[in-house]
Amino acid sequence: MEVNYGNHDLLARRTLGAVENFQSTKRVLSDLMMTSAKSGETLPHQAIKSFLTALIR
Repeated sequence: MEVNYGNHDLLARRTLGAVENFQSTKRVLSDLMMTSAKSGETLPHQAIKSFLTALIR
């Protein structure tokens, strides 16, 4: 019986892509929070929650 690794490779690529997207999103959110803090404003918890919820969809 021959083993096909095609699906495993695809899953690995998609997983890596998802991790890279998450890390990028984390950086953007971190930058946004730092910018808000420097300007003396605070980023409301609800805004962060809404942003992350929108990303998941």
